Amino acid sequence: MKLFPRFLRTNLLRRVPLSLLAMAVGVSLAPMAPAQKISPADPMRQAQGSTAPTDSPDRSSSYYHFGLAHMYEEMAVNAGRPDYATQAIEEYKLALNADPNSALLEDGLANLYFRLGRVQEAVSAAKDQVKRDPNDVDAHTLLGQVYVRLLGDAQTPQSQQTLAQAITEYETIARLKPQDIEAKLLLGELYAANHESAKAEAEFKEAQKIDSNSEEVVLSMAKLYSDEGDLQRAAGILAAVPPGDRSGREEFALGQSYDRLKKSKEAAAAYKRSLDLEPDNPEVELALANALLEDDQLDEALTMFQTLQTADPTDLRSAIQISEIQRRQGHYDESLATLEKLKSQVQPGSNEELQWGVNEAL
Repeated sequence: MKLFPRFLRTNLLRRVPLSLLAMAVGVSLAPMAPAQKISPADPMRQAQGSTAPTDSPDRSSSYYHFGLAHMYEEMAVNAGRPDYATQAIEEYKLALNADPNSALLEDGLANLYFRLGRVQEAVSAAKDQVKRDPNDVDAHTLLGQVYVRLLGDAQTPQSQQTLAQAITEYETIARLKPQDIEAKLLLGELYAANHESAKAEAEFKEAQKIDSNSEEVVLSMAKLYSDEGDLQRAAGILAAVPPGDRSGREEFALGQSYDRLKKSKEAAAAYKRSLDLEPDNPEVELALANALLEDDQLDEALTMFQTLQTADPTDLRSAIQISEIQRRQGHYDESLATLEKLKSQVQPGSNEELQWGVNEAL
């Protein structure tokens, strides 16, 4: 099961304006002249970089190098310049030499590695910081982000170990930040992926206590019940939200639940409300058209399928459904004419070819 990080945390470092950093370290934000750039090969830099950390922190030096690191980091990310990335890393290391116990600097360096795609170095730096301070929530958040991203990477083989690592990190985050609804929701999703439904439900209910009106909480709980096969309970969670308070996504999810319960009339009504809230959504329009057809509301279904087919002339499924409606309305010549127009577009062996053949035979 592929997971995608719904909630990614932002480190404190990302929220520090460059202008404030510049004031703190006494440098200008104007473009640097070449002479001001410090090369990794600079003898002075090498001397500084090899200096062992002092017993007492040199805060002024730390702030100076931290400011340069942050500016080089932004330039590296925005301009895609690997030389700036190298300089940013070096500046972080120099800042840590001056203040080796700074959690902000350790987290900043780990996040820089992560932003640059150097995942293993990011994990290593974050783990080192967790060893120094087990309650550093930013370090735990970075590790959690890395593991969740690996779970969502289509190119990465799924690993039970990675899932377990992600769960461990978000359990810690939820403990350190008990009012963080996003951490609880993601932890619930991870539990669900690990087939721990009771734990997932407990996290979603805890999140609901924090924000009883959260759309994400309702959708997460409904999905959990639906995945467990408890369709009536999934529909009940969504239907419990007052109609005037439901979002378009909640109405769509409610329509899907009714669809699976074979309640096509209720499903069509929910899809209509979803479209009223979020118009021009092809996915909802198709669901509505199918629900109307299932409920024998043929005129309304025909209008919806014609709208979809007009918007996308290559949409063979909608065109075949139009032919079916015309046949069910007794317009046989029109139905056959619609099918004949599609004959050259249907690929041999496809599902559309099967549907096309069935409709022609009928």
